Amino acid sequence: QAACAAPSGMVSDNSDCDDAAQATNPGGTDLPGDGIDQDCSGTDEQPSFYLGDLTFTTNAAINAFCNSYSAVYGSLNVVGSTTLSDLSALSCLQSVYGALDIRGVELTSVSLPNLNFVQGTVDIASTSATSLDFPALTSVEGTLYIEDHSQATSADFSALTNVSGTLSVRQNGFETLSLANLAGVGRQLTVRDNTALTTFDMPNLTSIGRGVQVEGNDSLQSLQLPGWATVGGYVEIINNPALTQLDISAITSAPLGIIVEENDVLTGLDLSQVTT
Repeated sequence: QAACAAPSGMVSDNSDCDDAAQATNPGGTDLPGDGIDQDCSGTDEQPSFYLGDLTFTTNAAINAFCNSYSAVYGSLNVVGSTTLSDLSALSCLQSVYGALDIRGVELTSVSLPNLNFVQGTVDIASTSATSLDFPALTSVEGTLYIEDHSQATSADFSALTNVSGTLSVRQNGFETLSLANLAGVGRQLTVRDNTALTTFDMPNLTSIGRGVQVEGNDSLQSLQLPGWATVGGYVEIINNPALTQLDISAITSAPLGIIVEENDVLTGLDLSQVTT
């Protein structure tokens, strides 16, 4: 249109890239990833999150992801790959709004240093890694499986504060597992058959939703849960032959019972606060 002054909804030059769409103009707000250039910048802005499920089998695929994204709105899988030696290229990853599955992979280490949130289940299982490092992970809104890492000598989940589902630590090779900030487990806590695990201390844990099973950890010497007061079901601490230090003294209620047996060298147990 031609006029002495630009009519409402028009601009005074040719910078508007779509006269037919009122929301598309040089002052518009671009909606990332919709294929429309709403601010007439020349390109559609790309989101920092990937929308959909992803499976990685090569470093090249990880590099391509990290060039554009830092989050996944979907599930992320690293499964059965023999071409990945580590996950260092995935250091860009900050959050996964779905499940995270790392299984059966020939990795020397499993390290996601900037991952802080997973909305679904996290399954880290059956790798050949010598270390598991998730130092920024604060919340898992599903189940967390840390299982079958026979060659792992260290594991860091020190920032983790909440697991909404089950926390399962089974058949691993590390001596210690850092969970110093974990405050709550929504369902079950299972610590089983970790032959080298010597200490399992969670000083800030206060609640477990369903039950506790600590069993068959041949080298476990210290189990310290000094702030843990409530559990919705049962407690079983069984067959940990090296266990000498056990602190569950704050627990007040275990509706389905408490079983502590076959811990051959354990000499003391304080359950004085239990009422039900």
